[in-house]
Parts: sequence; structure tokens; C-alpha cells
Amino acid sequence: MSENVAPQSAENATLHARLAALEAENARLRGSRSAGRRLRWIGAGVLLALGALLAPVAIVANWAATQTAQTEVFVDTFEPLLAEPEVRSLIASEVSQAIIDAADLPSLTASAFEGLGNLDVPERARTALNALQGVAVAGMNGLIERTVDELIASPAFTQLTTGLLTHTHREVVAALSGTENSLLTLGSDGSLGVQLGPIIDAVKSRLQSEGVGIAAAIPTVDRTLVLVQADELARLRPGYALLQAAGAWLAPLGLLALLGGVLLAPRRRSAVLWGAGLLAGVLLLVVLALNIGVSVLTPSLGSSLGSVPVAQLVLETGIGFTRDLSITVAIIALLVGIIAWWTGPWRTPRTLRGASTALFTRARSFGDRHGIGTGRFGRRLSLLAPTIRIVLALGAAAILIWGRPLTVGLVIWTLVGGLAVIILLELLRRPAEVVPAAAAEPDRVPLPA
Repeated sequence: MSENVAPQSAENATLHARLAALEAENARLRGSRSAGRRLRWIGAGVLLALGALLAPVAIVANWAATQTAQTEVFVDTFEPLLAEPEVRSLIASEVSQAIIDAADLPSLTASAFEGLGNLDVPERARTALNALQGVAVAGMNGLIERTVDELIASPAFTQLTTGLLTHTHREVVAALSGTENSLLTLGSDGSLGVQLGPIIDAVKSRLQSEGVGIAAAIPTVDRTLVLVQADELARLRPGYALLQAAGAWLAPLGLLALLGGVLLAPRRRSAVLWGAGLLAGVLLLVVLALNIGVSVLTPSLGSSLGSVPVAQLVLETGIGFTRDLSITVAIIALLVGIIAWWTGPWRTPRTLRGASTALFTRARSFGDRHGIGTGRFGRRLSLLAPTIRIVLALGAAAILIWGRPLTVGLVIWTLVGGLAVIILLELLRRPAEVVPAAAAEPDRVPLPA
């Protein structure tokens, strides 16, 4: 009896040892899988954060590259700034002062009146001529100011600026590369301004056409109205080619980083939510920073320009594209996150999907009861519903990717159109009725034996 117990005990010990070894191996494998998941989450997090941080840099680079590559975009950006009443008033003031300074009207009138004074005229007339000298200078100054104001307020000024901006699209390129003879110029100190020479030449021609002979004495004026001082612009000159490349490649690289983060993550739907949240958060922080920057910089720039409203307009023009596109991309990111959440396995979205399905079912039943059902067409449409949803998603994505310019309005209208198609599809389609197994075929009457 004892001889049988001993082998059995040894066998049990061997089994326990093997079981312990299997449990240890299982624990090791679980730990290895857990470590692998952690590493994948860390890598996914790095890629998602990189993609989110590249987004605002890509937007700014794209703006700069687009401004120098597309004439229409450039004109659409800067022409409204030159059409603002505050900016035109400042330009008129600077142009008038530049002409008055260059013409040296007191010297010209003094020479003219001196010639009259040398004539054999009574002393009283000579005294009157000397008194009229100041009046003549003031009158000429007023004539110049009125002519400048009329020119800048007329369609001729718009045609002048539009023509210069359109036909010399080298303006932004000149601002970055240092090319001369452009309406916009960038000084070596980083000052971005408007050259007044072409405008002064137009005023000179207008004065001459109105019979003001003294206008011929106005020399060529090389004067710039500085709009903004930005040392960063001067630093862009050496990297102009790099800027063009960055504008073309930073956005795809950021998108690839986000896509790579989603694909690397163990739970991709959760990664989509995190990526969408990070991207939207970073872009909205950029928008907040831009708005704060405008409010902080406006007073100092306004004091240098002599006009706070003009400073506000200049800064708004500078940040407008970046701010609007950041808001637009943030909205797209939030929509992607909402779609990922809505289609997810969590309790709340499942409950909401069930409620919406029940609502559409009741709506279809109501239509069928009142004779407005879609019948065979609805059943065929229901079979095609998955394909229609895929085509709709691809179409919306194509609009948002290739639609130019990408604006908040374009995103909203794309969203509204997509929702309208989905609602219409759910109302028109007629899912196939699920027939219970017991009712699938009529009860058979047993044959008599």
C-alpha cells in the first residue's frame, strides 16, 4: 500500500511543478504583452502630440507659401487693408506731407514773389505781395491735400493699388528677398511698409492735368510708410526656399504623424479621440494666443503708426488667415472626435444610437401607415445604405481636403449637407423585416398514418 502512495505523491509533485511553471510562463507572457502595450501607447502619444504641434506651424508656413505663390490670394489679403478708410487716411496724410516736403513750396513761392518784387511796383503793392506769400503757400498746401484726398478716395486709387498688387505679385517675394520697386517693401531692420513713390507720382500727374504748373517741380520721392516692425520677417530672407518647402510638406507630415499615432495605438478609436482632442486643443490655444497678442501689440504699434485703428487692421490682416484656418481645422478635429465617439462601443453612444434608430423606425412606420412609404425602392436603398455612407464620407473628406479656401463656412455647410443626406437616407430606406424562425414557414399538417 505504501509503495503505491509514494509514486502517486511523486506524480502529484511533478504535476504541481509543471503547473507552477506554466503559471509563471503565463505571467511572463502577460507582463510582456502589457509592456508592449505600454510602449505602443507611448509611441502613439508621441506621434499624436507631434502631429498636433506641427499643425499651427504648418498653417503659418502654408500662409506664407501661398501668399508668394498665388496672385489672387495675395491681392485678396492685402487689397482690403489698403481699402480701409483709416489706412487710406493715414496714406493720404503721409503722401501730402511727402509732396509738401519734397516740393519746398515756401522756397518756390519766395522765388516767384521775389521776382515780382523786383518789378517797378509801388511800395504798397510790394507790401501786399509779401503778405500774400504766406497765403499762397497755405493755399498750395491745401490744394495738394485736397487733390491727394480726392485721388485716394476715388476709384483711380483702387485701380492703382489693384494694378500694382496684381501685376507686381513680386511684392511678398520682394518683402522676403529684398527686390526693389515694389509697393510693399521689407527694410533691412524688418520693417514692412508701403512705398509711397507710385502714389506720389499719380498725385503729381493729377495736379499737372488740373493745370497746377508748380507740380512739375515735385521731385521723385523715395519714402516708405512703415506699417509694422517685425524683425522675424527679416530673418525669413535666408530661408525663403525653406519656407516654400515647409509650406508644402509640414501639413502632410503632421497628418502622417497623427495617422501613425492612431495606427500604432492598441485601441485605435481611443487614439482617434485623443488625437482629435490634442489637435483641437492646440489650435484653440493658438487662436487665444493670437487674440491676446493683437490686444497687447495694438497700443505700441498704434503709437508708432500714429493711428490705433490702422494698427488693429494691420495686425488683423497679419493673423487673419492663421486664426481662421486654425478655428476651421479645430472644428474638423472635433467633428472627427464626435464621430469616433458616436460610433464607439461605450454605453452612452450605444444608448443614443439605439434611440435614434428607434426614432427613425417610428418615422418610417408613420409614413407607411399614411401611404407615403417607399416600398421596393426603400428596400433596395437599404441594401445600398452602407455604400452610400462610405461614398458620402469620402465626398465630405474630399471637399475638406481640396476645398479652397478652407473656411468655417465650408466646414459647416459640408456638415449640414452630410447630415441632410443621412437623415433623408434613413427616412427613405426600408430595412428588411426580420422574420421569426417559428413564423418562417406555415405549420405543416401531419399526414395520416
